[in-house]
Amino acid sequence: ASPPEMPRTALIKSFHQMFRLVRNLEYMQESASSEGITPQIIPMDLDALCRQTVSGAYSLLQKAGVTLEYESVSNGLIIPGDPELLQRLLLGLISNSALAAREGRTVLTLRRQGERALLTLSDSGPLPSPQQLAALFQQGTAEEIPLPGQGAGLGLSIARHIVSLHRGSMLVEWGQSAPSTVISLPTGPLPSRVA
Repeated sequence: ASPPEMPRTALIKSFHQMFRLVRNLEYMQESASSEGITPQIIPMDLDALCRQTVSGAYSLLQKAGVTLEYESVSNGLIIPGDPELLQRLLLGLISNSALAAREGRTVLTLRRQGERALLTLSDSGPLPSPQQLAALFQQGTAEEIPLPGQGAGLGLSIARHIVSLHRGSMLVEWGQSAPSTVISLPTGPLPSRVA
């Protein structure tokens, strides 16, 4: 007997998960190489990048039942950054937040606080279990194989690395609801190259 046919939506989801895993493995391999990853820091508009990223992901997440929103207190926020790496960071964090929200709401917020740009990503997902919180802050062992739908656990490591390359910091806040991820990036000094 032949194996049962996989539904189209499950096939598409599996393909996207495999594609993301391959991209994450490539990133990890490049960052571990002797050259490492060198960010191409330019003056860039973080607000415009957030709007573009949310706009691109909105319809895909809406089909999955997740509402993605973007809130900013200003139009335009110029920072020194690598747009490609920061977009990768945003997409990874939005993806993780959407998985946690299930059929709920994910909100990306950008604001300026002094000499820092603060990105906050929150969702309407449930409060994580103690085991999930422990996994959030610890690297797994080689023997731990993630279950289907759990991911490989590379996304957070890559996010931390990208934030570090931008001289930023990343923390997770939680209270009575799902945790929020907060990214703090410097707004200066700006390099002299303009793109």
